[in-house]
Amino acid sequence: MKISKIAKLCKDAKLVCTASTEAGLWIGNGNAVYFVPEFTNMDCDGIALAFGIDEKKKEKIIFTNLDMSGFNMQDIDQAKAFASRWALTFGRKGIFCVRIKRKPA
Repeated sequence: MKISKIAKLCKDAKLVCTASTEAGLWIGNGNAVYFVPEFTNMDCDGIALAFGIDEKKKEKIIFTNLDMSGFNMQDIDQAKAFASRWALTFGRKGIFCVRIKRKPA
């Protein structure tokens, strides 16, 4: 997903959650998480600048950084079966795993 779309989603939700892993940076808006390897080692101020959020708008948006040390998110193939039944999201209070409810076919 393009950085501009991630920025819009975060601005609309008034929430920017970040998590650094060995693979790179993940950014979320409380509803979804996006892998953004271009933003390695960026702090909240750097992300706000990249997202075009000025100081006045920044006061109305919550910025959160989660400690993801120890999480290995590089092995995506192994996670495909898991991802078809569960969604990983993070918000103000941490990481959440939510079961996806599917409608019967």
